[in-house]
Order: sequence, then C-alpha cells, then structure tokens
Amino acid sequence: MSAISFPSREKQTGFTLIELLMGIAILGVLAAITFGVFQGVKDTQNRTRAKAELSVMAQALERFKSKYGDYPWTAVGSDPSNSDPASQMMVAKENSALLLNALMGWGRFDLTGSTPNFDPDMEGVALVDVSKLSVRQIGSDLDYVDYPTDQSRAPDGYYLVDPMGNPYVYLYGQDANRTRWENFGYVLYSKGDDQVDSIEGFDRFSGIATAEDDYRYHAKNADNLYVGE
Repeated sequence: MSAISFPSREKQTGFTLIELLMGIAILGVLAAITFGVFQGVKDTQNRTRAKAELSVMAQALERFKSKYGDYPWTAVGSDPSNSDPASQMMVAKENSALLLNALMGWGRFDLTGSTPNFDPDMEGVALVDVSKLSVRQIGSDLDYVDYPTDQSRAPDGYYLVDPMGNPYVYLYGQDANRTRWENFGYVLYSKGDDQVDSIEGFDRFSGIATAEDDYRYHAKNADNLYVGE
C-alpha cells in the first residue's frame, strides 16, 4: 500500500501588522527608559559639577576679599519690573563676566580716595585656576572658549557658565547699599536643571532677604544650586 501524502503548507515568512506594531511599541518603551536613565545620570553629573565649580569660585571670592577688603561689586542687578528674559540674561552675563575678570586679576579696589572704588579694569592678581571652570563669550554663546591671559586691559565679554549652559548668577550691590550687602553677603548660584532664574524673596538692589525663611529656601528657588550645598 502506498503512503498517503498531504499537500505541504508553504512556510510563512515576514511579520503580521500586529506583530510589527507590537515590536515598534516595545522599542519605543525601551528607548524612553534608556533616555530617562541617561538624562537622569547627566542631570546628576551636571549638578555635581556645578557644586564643585561654585565651591572653586567661593574660595576665590574669599581670597579676593582677604586681599582687597571686599567682594567684587556688581553695578546693577536686574530690574524687578523688567520681565524680559533677554534683558535678564544679558544682566546675568555681564555680572558673570565682571566676576570672572575680577577673579582672573582684572578688577580690584582703588584705595587712593577716601572711599574705596571698585575699578573693573584695574590689574590685580589672578586668584582662580580658570581651567577648572567653563567660559563662553557674549556673541558666540554656544561655544566654549579659552579665557585670554595676554591682555593689556580687562577682557571684554567672557563670562562663567554652569554645566547647563547658563551664566552663573553673581550679585553684590554697589555704592548706596553697601552696608546692607555687607551684612547679607554676595549672591552666587546656578539656575539649576530648569534653567530658570528664580530669586524670590530677595531684593536685588537693597540686598535684603524679604522672605521669612530666607530667599535660599523659598519654594520657587528650590531648583537653584548655591554655594555650600
């Protein structure tokens, strides 16, 4: 008797539409998880680096004060009535540039008169290793640059930036509000992960903390990174 044979079914190839959609969905979930983990690690690294840089600047500021009698003065803060982000950013860059120049030996106090006057172009002594910090220049703000050390006057437009790409915020009032600022001390911080300049509970011009538990602990300022954290 001959064996009974059945017609063979052709081997199925390829994927169904449902299988393809399921595969794409799984890849999307894995990519989202991977990106989230990577971003979390990057954020942690940025915060750690910002704290280290703030510490370097704080130590240099104390050396500056020990040598010249006070911290470098910033001429202005940011007008509280001006909410234009571009204007606030420019003020932050200019004050950050003044801080950088002062710590690099450009900017000290002229004590020839009866009242000390901070001269940002007066040559002093470099008090910080700039290689430990990140520098950009106004006008080419997306590129990191080297701070020039061969100038005959204070370099113009070079400012300190945090790992998130924003200028470090430095405020220390000048002239009429000296006593108040001297009692309060300078303000130096990174805008943090949200990159938003928040300084609620603090008057930029008078140097007075107006919040009950101080500006540093105000809820809106919680994302800022301060010296000593």
